[in-house]
Order: sequence, then structure tokens, then C-alpha cells
Amino acid sequence: MASRRDDANKLRAAFNGPTQAAISTKASRALGVSPRQIIYWMKCENDMPSWAVKAVEMYLRAVDRAADRIAGGE
Repeated sequence: MASRRDDANKLRAAFNGPTQAAISTKASRALGVSPRQIIYWMKCENDMPSWAVKAVEMYLRAVDRAADRIAGGE
């Protein structure tokens, strides 16, 4: 269950929004799955497939790198 919770938190971080519906809409477009599937993942009702976890993690790393560059890092 911890893994599902971690994946749900990654989704929320990557596709921040005011509501679950807003997050699921953004995430579904980016990942090519239905908004309902995103909601299942955020509610920890289903495991995210490894390809989706990797895609979200890659996006979050890219955002971190861009923020570092803007802040004057690398």
C-alpha cells in the first residue's frame, strides 16, 4: 500500500490542481489513460503500471532540473 501511496503523491506533485478532477484531467492527457484510471491510482485502488510511474518520475526530475537552473544551480 505504501507504494501506491507514493505513486499517488507523485501524481499529485506532477499534475498539481485544486481538485482531484483537475489533476485527473491533466494527468490523463499526459499519460494517455482515462481520468477515471488516474482517480483509481490516486485513491490507491489500483497499482500504477511501471511505465506510468517512470513517466511521472521523469517529468518531476525534469521540473527539478529546470528549477535548479532558474535558481542559479547547474
